[in-house]
Amino acid sequence: MSPKTKNRTTPVPDCRTCGACCVCAYDQEGFCDLTDRDLERFSPSFIRRYVLFSSPFQLLIAAVGGRREPSAVLSTRYLTSRAGPFRGISVCTCALLSGSLLHRVRCRCYPIRPHICRTAVRPGTRQCLAIRRSLQDTLQLVCDP
Repeated sequence: MSPKTKNRTTPVPDCRTCGACCVCAYDQEGFCDLTDRDLERFSPSFIRRYVLFSSPFQLLIAAVGGRREPSAVLSTRYLTSRAGPFRGISVCTCALLSGSLLHRVRCRCYPIRPHICRTAVRPGTRQCLAIRRSLQDTLQLVCDP
């Protein structure tokens, strides 16, 4: 995505220089729920490397408790930025994000990314800008004693 302008005053963020929506709010094992259609697009080697499946026991316990447990999720990993404002800082992110947060990033599965990644956050929306601002605020808390 290239930068565009929204209402000719507010520039739309370029996703390739951000990555904020791929950061986990806390340390977690799974990043986002996957649908059956998502799984159909992934190769077996991709699934073995990046997808975590819930056990039948986890699904049963969730159902008994009245909760919905996803059958599959994308995994997470710690990403240490080598450049930009997060240089040297490790953050829990989607396992498919590479690069340096708020500097230059890329999604390793962009053409076949899950449905939730296609629809959850649109570039330049209020939600996008709020997530980006939250990540920048977190950076200030970490860097300013």
